[in-house]
Amino acid sequence: MKKTGTVLFLALAMLMILFPTLGHLLPQPGSSEDLNENRALAKWPEKAKDIKAFVQGVESWFNDHLAFRDQLIETNLRMDLALGESPTSTVILGTNGWLFFNEFDEDKDLRGEIVLDEEDREALVTAQSAMQAYLKDRGASYYVVIAPNKQTIYPEYLPLSSQPGNKPTRMDQVLRILGEDTSVPCVDVRPALLAAKGGPDLYYRYDSHWNESGSYHAFLALAERLKKDYPNLYIPSPEEITTEPGTFQGDLASMIGMGGKYVDHTLWYQFPNSHVYESDELSNEMLNAYVNPDHPEAPKILFLHDSFGPALTTFLVQSCSELYETILDVYPVESLLECEPDIVIFERVERNCLALEEN
Repeated sequence: MKKTGTVLFLALAMLMILFPTLGHLLPQPGSSEDLNENRALAKWPEKAKDIKAFVQGVESWFNDHLAFRDQLIETNLRMDLALGESPTSTVILGTNGWLFFNEFDEDKDLRGEIVLDEEDREALVTAQSAMQAYLKDRGASYYVVIAPNKQTIYPEYLPLSSQPGNKPTRMDQVLRILGEDTSVPCVDVRPALLAAKGGPDLYYRYDSHWNESGSYHAFLALAERLKKDYPNLYIPSPEEITTEPGTFQGDLASMIGMGGKYVDHTLWYQFPNSHVYESDELSNEMLNAYVNPDHPEAPKILFLHDSFGPALTTFLVQSCSELYETILDVYPVESLLECEPDIVIFERVERNCLALEEN
């Protein structure tokens, strides 16, 4: 009996050793496209005089093309996630399946552990006052809007270790400094987003950005502020908007190797009676241009933004006569101003709000 058990154990062990190799003879059920390894898998090595390099190349190819490799990796990832362990420090696993970005000390910031000093204050005031004055001399009004981190709007889905504190965040400090020491209008969209909670999600669960529902409420707050200075700015009524359900594959899901497996259900906002069009004549290598013939009396807007901006563009194009937008990191402002805007909006996400220190 003991001998039979030993034989079975050895046979099972041998099968486990040979299974990945024999598995190459079987159809493979998946690919590694969703594992987000950020590298190309090894290719079969070309013939080489150096036998050692050739053998190493074969070994690399075998390791990357091991039968059922993707399924084994995904199983390991799912086990880690089930245990509440994130495979990367840049993604925080929240409750109810929510994921949060944490590459720029968002958790420390939320607890108020990042304090701006006098050098930060001086840089903020100098850069933003100079930008406002520069644009005013050229006939444009300047506005700043900071898109909140997902943690700021949905802290209830954070783990206990990442809960907010009671000290000012970077965004709190930036808005306070600019409010005290400059006349730059800084639009705080947090109250509008917090008030809109309870309806559709305002941020993607598996992505680091707000969705169109979130950007819609942020737009309303921004547009109400702009309309105080520009009464001809148009704010679409809810009756002009339709929504269509859709899906979205998020960046955070890809970062934890679950791209394509974790999919957000969201709403896409549409304006069926709008005649807005993208203008090839007005666009250039730096700017995308949109024309709104429905409201020619509305102001022209230049929108300088980061990756939170495209969702806002969906609504801004409906409110102005012309919209010029760019996601460039470095702005040759003098060239951009050739579009002669009435309004310049500078948007940055909360985790990168100290970019406002740069002129």
